[in-house]
Amino acid sequence: MTVNAHQYVQDEARLRTLAEALGDAPTDRPPDVVLLQEIEADGVEALAGLLEDTFSGATFEPTGPLNRAVRSKAIVNVATNEVRDFAVWNDACDERNRYLVLRLRSQSGEGSAYSVAGVHIPWDSETECRRQNATLIRSTVETWDDPSIAAGDFNQRAVVEQRECDLDETSEPQPWWGEMTSGESSKRFTDAVRVEAQRAGDPVGEQWTYEGIGPTKLCDGTTKFRRNRIDYIFVRGMPVLDAGADDPGWAGEEPGTFNCEDETDCRYSDHRFVWARLGLGG
Repeated sequence: MTVNAHQYVQDEARLRTLAEALGDAPTDRPPDVVLLQEIEADGVEALAGLLEDTFSGATFEPTGPLNRAVRSKAIVNVATNEVRDFAVWNDACDERNRYLVLRLRSQSGEGSAYSVAGVHIPWDSETECRRQNATLIRSTVETWDDPSIAAGDFNQRAVVEQRECDLDETSEPQPWWGEMTSGESSKRFTDAVRVEAQRAGDPVGEQWTYEGIGPTKLCDGTTKFRRNRIDYIFVRGMPVLDAGADDPGWAGEEPGTFNCEDETDCRYSDHRFVWARLGLGG
């Protein structure tokens, strides 16, 4: 799972709402890894405890550096995973931003190793910086040559056209997304949510993850809160069994509305989390 938690100042009530929302995801087991962006160390530690209250039998531990420079932090379910190693690397264009990769081993079956990288690409990152970051993500996880996951807030659509005018995401790919998903099959990543949406015959744009802070003129001529898919789970070397955004999550049917009477009762962030069930050989 990955979520931009929007928790720069810890809000215990919203963290509890997030933990409950993660518990409602349509998975058949507690998450192995939760990647978090826009959250401080105390929030990560508090959420780990709340997740243990939510998922019986799981043991969640913050893993890797929790300082502010590391822009995507991690909680690992150590009841199902052994943490073998971790590393950090710098953003391609801004060395103040650092990202995290974990090397894990599943405790089930024969214990397959895999890696998980978490990123939070800056919203104002230039096109070439985004492409370079995609290249760095790939080269970083390829160091261990295990099945791997790269996930987080990439802060940009997968395609050039806005969601409301391209729900199926058939317009030209953004260069960074093309870099993530190109190359020989053993090395390229697949976009887990897109894979599942296409398999189900559903518009991938319905699995949007971020809603803007106010009404704006959309490409279809209407004026509404813009919704876009900017958070992703990319996968290499393992099959996608199921994946999606938190749907409907806190969001009402119409942009700018909520799936509860009071926003504070359901809106854990301005993002919806993304989850995936993945196959891992043992």
